[in-house]
Amino acid sequence: MKSKRASACLFGLAFGDAMGAPVEFSTIREMIERFPPIGIQAPPGNLAMVTDDTQMAIAVGDALIDAAAQGNYTPTNLEAALRARFIEWLDSPENNRAPGNTCLKACRRLKKGTQWQEATVESSKGCGANMRVAPVGLLKAGQLSVNESGRAAIAQFQAALTHGHPTALAASDLTSATLVYLLSDGEPKKVIECLRDYAHSQRMIYHDEWLGALWQRAFVDSPESFIARGWDECLATLDRLERVEKLSSHRLQALEHQVNHRQINKRLG
Repeated sequence: MKSKRASACLFGLAFGDAMGAPVEFSTIREMIERFPPIGIQAPPGNLAMVTDDTQMAIAVGDALIDAAAQGNYTPTNLEAALRARFIEWLDSPENNRAPGNTCLKACRRLKKGTQWQEATVESSKGCGANMRVAPVGLLKAGQLSVNESGRAAIAQFQAALTHGHPTALAASDLTSATLVYLLSDGEPKKVIECLRDYAHSQRMIYHDEWLGALWQRAFVDSPESFIARGWDECLATLDRLERVEKLSSHRLQALEHQVNHRQINKRLG
């Protein structure tokens, strides 16, 4: 059952990516104008085209399989596997779908043989590292199982090869933790609360074995203060998300009240 959920997760990732690709960078008004009356409802084309998001998620998944074939996951074997798969993506003729500049820049450096701590773009905390992390969150759902600490370290490590900012690391970890929570039958209504607890529990944990001296490039006084900066930004985002969720819930309740009121008036008629 869990392996089926893992497959469904990856299919859903690709499906959503293909559906969103034609309206990437568009405003809501532009989406509606292009795909009336309420915006895009299905992936266009046959076959529908995914973007670099799905391509790189597959690269991470393949790298995890490659590294697992050598035994337990280690920084050495996973770094080599990720480097090889990222370079393969970089050189692919299919890599023509508006890939992110950070990923391109870092992967070109990796291709030259640059040490990954020097190849990464240390100022980048963009979505490029987060969009591809789903396979790491699925490790606990499949045969290539790891413990919670190992899963967190791998999620941050795959991010660090291209995005060296602590927020990119923490956000990738948080996304993979979200998948673990939901795949373990966690209640969607409690996901923000659980993620906030998780972020607090990880706030001062720097995975030194995997990340090495990456923190020193940020000109901070300790690895703990480096990673805490990323988790603090994630916690602030969770707070904003909770406020938006409550506001959306209130608006939905008001809309349902209006609809019910109109139906009653129509019946009384």
